[in-house]
Amino acid sequence: MIAKVGAFPMNLGQRDNKKRIWIPPGHVIPCFDAGGHLIRLRVRRYDHGDGPPYILVSGSATVPMILNDGKQAFVIVESELDSFLVFQEAKELIGSMALGSVTIRPDQNAYAILSRAETILVSLDSDAAGTKESWHFWHKTFGTKAKRWPVPFGKDPSEAWQKGLNIRAWIEAGLSE
Repeated sequence: MIAKVGAFPMNLGQRDNKKRIWIPPGHVIPCFDAGGHLIRLRVRRYDHGDGPPYILVSGSATVPMILNDGKQAFVIVESELDSFLVFQEAKELIGSMALGSVTIRPDQNAYAILSRAETILVSLDSDAAGTKESWHFWHKTFGTKAKRWPVPFGKDPSEAWQKGLNIRAWIEAGLSE
């Protein structure tokens, strides 16, 4: 559920209480809560120049995005686009959780879901921050059911998929170890 938009002002609120929000050109990535309410908009900018590639629209929640919350196995990734990809390729096997940033921790709802899971494949980006966070927080918090499971090449599942990785086979391998 990604929409392409150009830059335009968006009016929110009552007729007499309008607030203008600028949304840059890019892919708009929505996040909904369990009740189906929109809680976040993040934009993957087309041309970010020296700025950040992702913009969180003002007023958005910073909780993890969770897909397939009833599963016994989860893949933890940084970006929502990576989460959509692993969900698309292996939704029968896993739930996916996008943190939005390597420094975001599970909120109370996400923690409860992960506590019930049997396996947690932690696939944060293959960079210094992702490597550190993959081991310390996740292993300390969830013990042996949290397994560091980076993609074999590329920095994240999307880049690895673009380079030919079979995402489903990668997830199946993580679940079988």
